[in-house]
Amino acid sequence: GNMLYPGYAMGGDLVTTRISFPPSHDSELNVEISRPACIADRDPAGHKGSFGQALFVAGSRNYYGAPKLASMGFLKAGGGYSRLACPESLVPVVSSTAGTLVFIPLPETKRGAIAKEAVGRILDSTDKQNVVVVGPGLSLDEDTQQMVAEILPKLSQKGLPVVVDGDALTVLSKLDPSVLTAGGSGERILTPHIGELARLLDRSIKEVKADLVDSGREAAKKYRAIIVVKGAHTLVVAQDGRVSINPTGNSGMGTAGSGDVLTGCISAMLCAGLSPYQATVTGVYLHGMAGDAAALKLGQDGMTADDILNSVPEGMKWIRDPTLIPEHLWKQYIGPEII
Repeated sequence: GNMLYPGYAMGGDLVTTRISFPPSHDSELNVEISRPACIADRDPAGHKGSFGQALFVAGSRNYYGAPKLASMGFLKAGGGYSRLACPESLVPVVSSTAGTLVFIPLPETKRGAIAKEAVGRILDSTDKQNVVVVGPGLSLDEDTQQMVAEILPKLSQKGLPVVVDGDALTVLSKLDPSVLTAGGSGERILTPHIGELARLLDRSIKEVKADLVDSGREAAKKYRAIIVVKGAHTLVVAQDGRVSINPTGNSGMGTAGSGDVLTGCISAMLCAGLSPYQATVTGVYLHGMAGDAAALKLGQDGMTADDILNSVPEGMKWIRDPTLIPEHLWKQYIGPEII
């Protein structure tokens, strides 16, 4: 209650101390304030393949920003090689501002969304990938929904880590949860906002908001996945019930495309030698730090997802060297003082 909104906004300095409960009972709570993992130093002799390869299945005619923000977020967070599989007509537009991406043009529907005929090419493009992202800006075109329903189980069978985001979450909410596993071993990470989480659980938004922690745990169990409940103080929930509450970020991040940058950050951390849960926690933490760095330069009013994206490298510097973090943010990040 002190770490989640609205309670957090109503508090001041928070100091905790022990009463009669022994420290051994702390683990029963299974809830903690997020801490970023220690990320290994970059290999001085490394090349683009050394720092991870990601495939993003994203974009449609009405959503040019989402595929760019997600796939560039991966590079800005230290990833080495970012491939964007998107409708063919998007390539000239997105490449004009994101020329460092490698593009995989896909057949599209009359409405400019990825056609179901693209399934084979998408799956062929997963070779040598460390992570596959499905969803940013896909749209809910009927053909595209069929494509998502077909590739999710096949990606699992390939044993690839898969991040499911955006419109792919809406498609998933209409399917049997078993499509995510399908006998495969690949890790699954779902990144819903509260509305998407409500659809995944077939609940009302009001019901989900009433207990975000238990809602996240229910989704993690139902989908056998790590769940990222996006919002102020984002939650990361593991299948075993562990919950991490993220302390980074600010209200300026409540802007279109912010979640797409987050997807890229998580994907990069999955390529950094961390466990899937550590990678997700650290990616969320980094994303919030990038938002805080952007707010320091610009103020929270008028921040855009591009501002967050361009501040991700500074967030990485803060993770690697916490002495660079401004004092007022450090106090926010470490959480309650224990006496």
